[in-house]
Amino acid sequence: MRLCFFVFFSTVVYAVTRIVELDFEGVNFAKALFGKRLDKVFQETAVDSETSCQVQCIKNVSWLSYNLGNTNQKGKFICQLSDSDRFTSHENFTQDKKWLYRGMESACESKNFPCGEKGICIPDYHGKSFKC
Repeated sequence: MRLCFFVFFSTVVYAVTRIVELDFEGVNFAKALFGKRLDKVFQETAVDSETSCQVQCIKNVSWLSYNLGNTNQKGKFICQLSDSDRFTSHENFTQDKKWLYRGMESACESKNFPCGEKGICIPDYHGKSFKC
């Protein structure tokens, strides 16, 4: 009887920890660039805050940056995820007053023009390095 209770209890504890366990990876976001957006997006979602948009990013393994824009509804925003960033898709990085752009923290973000003002910095997000 005790063995059955122990097995049952162990199974329940294991199942609950699998349900509750979040499978998120820690991410550092770069500082927000207001009045900018990246036109290359793969997903668009309505959210109620920037934090909700960041959660969408963390849930999706393909994201590298996001745009957050206002809607006509109070307290609602448009969250656009991109599998690119302002460095590798600089031709799609545009001015737009209604949006803010934020990428994943990288060596390209943390240094002022690491490849010179006209050079293109290509971040390695996993190795925390970059190429010019």
